[in-house]
Amino acid sequence: MKMDPFTHPMTLIGPQGRETVECVVDTSLLFAVIPTPVLKRIGVKPDRFVRDRSAKRRRRGLAQVQAELEGHEGHAMCVFGDADEPARLGRHTLDCFLLDVDPDRQRLVPKEFRLIEHIL
Repeated sequence: MKMDPFTHPMTLIGPQGRETVECVVDTSLLFAVIPTPVLKRIGVKPDRFVRDRSAKRRRRGLAQVQAELEGHEGHAMCVFGDADEPARLGRHTLDCFLLDVDPDRQRLVPKEFRLIEHIL
């Protein structure tokens, strides 16, 4: 079942300040995608570069960014997006903040944490 898109704010914190962006919640993505001008304004530089799997096979910057989501601080792996690309939250970001999606109410909700035990 495809989820209707909705947005949620995320505050990004860099060495030159902080900025809150309204992000489309997109669980089909792994990481957050943030427009490059936003990341540059707060002083974030790419830690490394990766090729995306789109038809263009572009090289994109990637950085771990301090962030605040639902009142909790943590880290979000962010892909440097195009200036006109909407900010988006992916699965990894939601997992890092222990959040799930309530598609009916179009909001983020706390994820039930379950410790997984490995049996050797």
